[in-house]
Amino acid sequence: LLDACKIIKEEMEEKGIIIELFGTDFENNKKVLLECIEQYGLEKVLQVNGPVYEEDKISTMLNADLFIITSRFEGQPIAVLEAMAIGLVPIVTKGTTFMELVEEKKCGFPAGDGAEEIAKAILKAFNEKEQLPQMSQNAIKVIQEKYEWKKVTENLLTQYKKIIQKGKEI
Repeated sequence: LLDACKIIKEEMEEKGIIIELFGTDFENNKKVLLECIEQYGLEKVLQVNGPVYEEDKISTMLNADLFIITSRFEGQPIAVLEAMAIGLVPIVTKGTTFMELVEEKKCGFPAGDGAEEIAKAILKAFNEKEQLPQMSQNAIKVIQEKYEWKKVTENLLTQYKKIIQKGKEI
């Protein structure tokens, strides 16, 4: 993400794009992160915040324009599901396992895995911000149709029935 922001730093500054990062200071890496931001000259476009929980987390997400997650590998991150459930449109990398879904369902911006692709997705999201309301509705719909407990349970029972039926045929 930092490399992506470095690539489009001037455009982000011109357009007023600010990315806020939230999270704990895991293994004292906040210092390293802040040093990288300073080294890349990204102080105007990246803000580092501590973690947010419960109501503050929901409020923070509701006040955001987009949700960016640039994992290299993270099998079905809950944070993406939470964001989409409240209609927050995500920018996701391939490693999140949501890239194809957001592209297919038009509920977010796929960003590949490289800095150039992430940079392009950030600018695309800004330049196509008029599409965010529809994408937001699409995100909520995807969660309702695919990830709500009732739907997950129905799908699981269907799979169990198929397995049991196959066992009877053997």
